[in-house]
Amino acid sequence: MKIKSQLFLYALLVLLFASCQSYSGQDESQSIKIDTLQVIDLEKIVSTESALLGEPREIVSMDEKHLAVYDHAFKKIILFNSEGEKLDEFGKIGEGPGEWDSMSGAADLNFVSDLFFTNNRGRFLFDRYDRSGNHIVSISYPQYLNYSHKSLLADNKLLVTTNGHENALAIVMDLNDEGNIIKRIGSPVAEYSEARNIEQERMKYSNGEIPENDRNRALAAKGEDGYFIFMNALGELRHYSKDGELLFQEEIPEKIKDSVFDYVVHQNKEVAREHTVMPLTYAREMLINEDLIYLFMPRPHPEATELDFRMLVYNSKGELQKHYVFADPENESFLYDFTINNENNIYFIDVMRSKILKFIPDVE
Repeated sequence: MKIKSQLFLYALLVLLFASCQSYSGQDESQSIKIDTLQVIDLEKIVSTESALLGEPREIVSMDEKHLAVYDHAFKKIILFNSEGEKLDEFGKIGEGPGEWDSMSGAADLNFVSDLFFTNNRGRFLFDRYDRSGNHIVSISYPQYLNYSHKSLLADNKLLVTTNGHENALAIVMDLNDEGNIIKRIGSPVAEYSEARNIEQERMKYSNGEIPENDRNRALAAKGEDGYFIFMNALGELRHYSKDGELLFQEEIPEKIKDSVFDYVVHQNKEVAREHTVMPLTYAREMLINEDLIYLFMPRPHPEATELDFRMLVYNSKGELQKHYVFADPENESFLYDFTINNENNIYFIDVMRSKILKFIPDVE
């Protein structure tokens, strides 16, 4: 009897030790040192005073010496060198080849293999341009892809999130008139529905719940050994193999999840927001550089002054390596999008002040 008691005690201690190890590992990943910087201290590449930008919305790196910015005020893609000197511009509104809808303009700016890619949302067209901005081709696409996240791949393929359509979280499709689906990645968390009831969605958030369609919203990026999906309303990073096998899923730190979630719930409770909804969106963009995953998390709204701009950096195993906070106590800026070049320089666009800002992360 004594031996059985000792064996039971030993087994209990083993379980407790394993549990402590598991908790300790999670706690370590959540409580990694936060590096806090002031937005005002970031290097200015393009300043407000230059008047070169009106309403910058998207930025991409062309190479280590060149950047491209889509400006919604000017309805132009503007090319800069890495010192912030304007080199060229292209694009215009209209109904001709490669011209954009006057309300929507261009979106989903990509630059891969010396070619630009944009999404003409008003006309449901993908547009391709050469490095100098000469229009090459326009390709029509299904309406459900209009507001999805799109990443151009080097082999003339497109990685697109689907919000649960096509029975997937994301698809890889041919960038041509056929638009064949080559691969489906990830299973939807909730059943996809074409119909939306804005007031029902607002009430769901008001009650601290996530609407079904929003549970499938995601960002997607292709890595060396598969695909990374960030579940944007669940705050969860997933890694799928090239064959579609789920390799891991990691939640972002609770500190971020709780603060953003509480803000969105509070906003949707406001009477003034009746028949409108503020969706839960943790990240604006996800990029992969040198086997590291960069998640950029701006404030959910310019008036969310109690929240900070953040950048999380994960390795390909899902381990959090860096947690940057970009503080703006005077609420003078609104960091909206970012890009990273092959020299590991990060460039932000400040949509409030029409700036381009530079940051060099200290990651290995």
